[in-house]
Amino acid sequence: MSDSALPQIPETQSTNPFSVPFTLPTTPSRPRNHGHKRSASILKALSTYTEIVTSLYKVTPVPDKGLGVQALCNIPAGTRITSEAPILMCLREPDGIDPFPIYEAFESLTPAAQDEYSLLSASQNQIENALDCIDDDDDLPEGLREWIARIASIFECNNFEIGTQSELQEDGSAMTLAGVFPLAARMNHSCRPNVAQTWNAEINQLTIHAIRDILPGEELCDAYCLLAEDTATRQINLDAYGFVCACEVCGGDEEQRTKSDEKRLMIKKLGEELTLSAERKTTDCLAKLGPLSSSVVKDGLEDPVAALRCLEVLLKEEGLVGHDLAQWYSFANWHSVSNSLDESIDWQQKNYDLNVITKGRDHADTIAAKTKLARLKKRKSRK
Repeated sequence: MSDSALPQIPETQSTNPFSVPFTLPTTPSRPRNHGHKRSASILKALSTYTEIVTSLYKVTPVPDKGLGVQALCNIPAGTRITSEAPILMCLREPDGIDPFPIYEAFESLTPAAQDEYSLLSASQNQIENALDCIDDDDDLPEGLREWIARIASIFECNNFEIGTQSELQEDGSAMTLAGVFPLAARMNHSCRPNVAQTWNAEINQLTIHAIRDILPGEELCDAYCLLAEDTATRQINLDAYGFVCACEVCGGDEEQRTKSDEKRLMIKKLGEELTLSAERKTTDCLAKLGPLSSSVVKDGLEDPVAALRCLEVLLKEEGLVGHDLAQWYSFANWHSVSNSLDESIDWQQKNYDLNVITKGRDHADTIAAKTKLARLKKRKSRK
C-alpha cells in the first residue's frame, strides 16, 4: 500500500486541555507538610468534577466506571486523537513502589496541576501496598502517611513508561522513567481496545491514535494488561487496578468467551513458538531451547511465515489490531522470516502501514519502517 492509499489521517488534532510540561526533580527529600493541608480541598473536588469537552471527545461519567472518554464524532482509524506531555514524571521501581520520590514530584507541581493529578483514580490495593512501604516510625504528621500512599497509588495506577531515562541499580535491575498523562489516564480498559497510546520521543509527548474506525458515542479504551491470555488470567492481572472487567469480551456469553479464550491462548502459543524459533537462529546451543511444535514446522522444516500468517488472522479476528498486531509485523522484518524478497516487502509494507495508524508518521519506528521498505523496493527494482 502506498502512502496515498493509506487512510487520510487528519493533520490537526483535538486541543488537549491537560498538557502541563514538567521537569523531573533531581534529589528527592522528605515530604513537606503543605501538600497535606490541600488534600481536603482536592478530595472535595472529586465530587464536583466539570465535564471536559473537545472537538473529538469528551471526558464524562461512564456508568459503573467513574469517568471515561467518549467520542463525539466519527474518528477514522489512524487519527491522532491527541498528544500530551506528562503532568508528573518519576523514576519507577522495577519491583514494588517507593512512595516518597513520587510524592516529592507531586509536591513540585503547581496547585492546579496537583488538583488535576489528584482527581485521577487510585486503587485500594495499591494504597495498601504503598502504606506497607512507609515505615510506621517515619516522623510524619497525622494523616500525611495515608495521603502520600494515595498519591503513590495514583502514580502506580496511571503511569506510562517513557523510556527516555533509566538508572541502573546495584543489583543490576533498571529503574525506568514513567509519566502520568491525565487524558490517557482517563481512558478505561477494554480487552478489545480501540486506541493505542505510544510515547513519541520525537515530540516528547504521549500520542493516542484510533486503531479502528470509532463511532460517535463509543468509549475510547486502551488496554491495561496483556491481552493474549484467557479471561480468568486477564481478570487476575487487572485486580491490581481495583475493578472487574466487564468489557465486550469479558461480558459476553459463555460460548463467546470460550471461543475468544481459545483464540487468545493460541495467539500466546504461536507468539512463544515464533520467539523460540528466532532464538534458535541466534544461539549456539539449540538443545537448551528444546524442540519446536508443529505450529512453526512444515514438512520437517521450520516455517515461521505460516505461523505468522495464522497469528495475523487470529489477532484480527479478536480485534487486537493495535500494538499486539504491530509487534508481530515488526518481528517478521527484524528476524527476516521470509527468504522471498516479494514476501519481505509485503510484511514490511504491513509493518509501515500499521505504524502510521498506531504511532503516526512522525514516530521513529514509522520513519525507520519507511526507510527499510524503500530499501527493499530498491533492491527489487534492480533485479
